[in-house]
Amino acid sequence: MPTGCYIYRTAESNFKPKQSRKYGKTSLEWLEWLSHSQNICIKHQFNGKEQRIGHRHLPVDGWCAETKTIYKFHGCFFHGCPCQEEHTNTVNGKSMADLLSTTKKNTTYLKHYGEVIEMWECQWLDMRTSPDIKHFLDSKFPNCNPKWEMTQQQVLKNIVDGNLFGIVECDISVPDHLRTYFAEMQPIFKNANISRDDIGEFMYSYAIKHDILKQPRRSLIGSYYGEK
Repeated sequence: MPTGCYIYRTAESNFKPKQSRKYGKTSLEWLEWLSHSQNICIKHQFNGKEQRIGHRHLPVDGWCAETKTIYKFHGCFFHGCPCQEEHTNTVNGKSMADLLSTTKKNTTYLKHYGEVIEMWECQWLDMRTSPDIKHFLDSKFPNCNPKWEMTQQQVLKNIVDGNLFGIVECDISVPDHLRTYFAEMQPIFKNANISRDDIGEFMYSYAIKHDILKQPRRSLIGSYYGEK
């Protein structure tokens, strides 16, 4: 199953591609390269849940449980990298010196909980031009994000041709001659948090016996009511 920052298109925007996450794609490249080149498993926000470290619950970009290694990717503009010509971050109003000081303090804190591997954005942008890394990134993150808009027919054709892969949300109209056959099928499918109390008696007993569904779980269900 593919993981990472996905692209979505909606009819309202003429199927123009949009990134699911505004930030994080560059750090994902670095983490995936490390996982590949060092043959290790790194947990991050795109393949699971973002790890938080220590009593401060400080979020980190990557975490390898096997080696107790912490990975931090520093965006130059928001972490005060010396490569920045501006003296002040124009988004949050903090000085680059203060941002760099905070970054160093956080790194010192994290070192109490394991080895810390750091990468600055400018360093990675330089490294990723090497042939080996470029080849890996091109194969791992194929260019499926053209800037142009698409029509509905173009989207369908690209799906049929295998150029687009993913999940499609659409309305389904039942032909008149099949309405009787599908009369008892729930008209709405939606995602909802399901707990043991929401399921039938048989499945409730099954969940208790096999010690599953202890916490509510988000699932796709059929329903006779609900919002689109």
